[in-house]
Amino acid sequence: MHKNPRLLASGGYTRWMLATIPASLAYAPLSTFVPLFLLVTGGSVLSVAIAVGAFNGVAMVSAFFWGRLADLTGKRKPFILISYVGITFLLLLMYFYTSISTIIALYAGIAFFQQANPTAYNLLVMETDKESKWSKNFSNLQMISNIGMCLGLTVAAIVAGLATLRLLTLVFAISSMASAVAAYFLILEPMVNMTKEESILKHAGSLIISMFSYPFRFSSVPRLDGVKDSVGKISWRKYINNTFLLLCISCFVYGLGVNMFNTEYSASLQIHGLTESEIFLVIMIATVLQTVVFRYATRTSERDGLYRTYMNMNYIRAFSYVLIAVSFVVTGISFFTANILLYALVAGITYPFYYTSSYALVFEALRDKKRGNALGIYNGAGSIGNFFGAIVAGASTLIGFPTLFLASGALVFASIFPLKTSASAEKRSQPSGSVNLSARNGI
Repeated sequence: MHKNPRLLASGGYTRWMLATIPASLAYAPLSTFVPLFLLVTGGSVLSVAIAVGAFNGVAMVSAFFWGRLADLTGKRKPFILISYVGITFLLLLMYFYTSISTIIALYAGIAFFQQANPTAYNLLVMETDKESKWSKNFSNLQMISNIGMCLGLTVAAIVAGLATLRLLTLVFAISSMASAVAAYFLILEPMVNMTKEESILKHAGSLIISMFSYPFRFSSVPRLDGVKDSVGKISWRKYINNTFLLLCISCFVYGLGVNMFNTEYSASLQIHGLTESEIFLVIMIATVLQTVVFRYATRTSERDGLYRTYMNMNYIRAFSYVLIAVSFVVTGISFFTANILLYALVAGITYPFYYTSSYALVFEALRDKKRGNALGIYNGAGSIGNFFGAIVAGASTLIGFPTLFLASGALVFASIFPLKTSASAEKRSQPSGSVNLSARNGI
């Protein structure tokens, strides 16, 4: 691996991490921008659901392609450059071509190119420094990426308020290209390569990268033979009692409910009367809070226990969805203020605790069988839930946003029950109590 001191910045992080700031600035607002842009250009909430569903579907398929290619070539820098340049080109096209079908197609194309870099980033963290520095470097990468995300949402709120949404496509394209230029000069190929599965097996921190990526990322991609082996080695009679399977079911139901909400939330705010600038502000406040809360999520999981933290966060998130649905029909309160507070609770507080505890539970369930394929299957369960959640969200044209959000809350609440079964089994096998997250999993 590299020992070149020029790779290190004064803050201790590797210099190539700075290249992620403009990219995060460009990509973080896209999940809010695209639904709003579709509505402004004449689309409907149904076209929003189609766009998000297409994004999720393409991302799932392309994750296999890029993950396998990264292992075959052993290269990191080309995939990051391809990702940044490809997205830049598609954002420029989005500025000039604004038909509904074109925007949906370009958004799906962005999903394809976005998947080119997460595996490369996960591996670069490990391949450019010694093992004792991995945890710190993953933390630095998260912090730097979140700085870009907060800046991007702030810039989007300002530009949307002073100019037009369409101009944002140029701002995002310039930022993406700036990351490509920075990556070209700052990233050096490591001397020692790992495969994507080796990175998962060696360190839990590579999973954290996926937590901060929208809408999801595979840290490890399941191969077909791995799926067959994982299923084939469990008897069907005992299948329902398998802890890992119950975690996957919970992840699927959770992803289904959450993405039903996420897909149409931005559009619902605009249709209910908020300006584009106000909508970006709602998302930005939650993102800033999320960045802070992630620093403390592990400590609370250690103190309160993983299962309890997981279930409590889902209870709160489900109830928050109910309150958001109520805010759409109850008068006499500030709709803007209510959604700032409730979305901050949903995305800023419950999200970090949920993901920290859920991935730790996965590592506990796998124990000595920490296989990259199994982790890919778990991520895949959530990804499939996200995909179908986006498709189902199109039903809001028939049932309305409040009903859709109530259904989302019901599904998030339902995702708790598989874990209740798993928690009971865990108590029977391990009466000693909660798991020490940082000591066992290195997160």
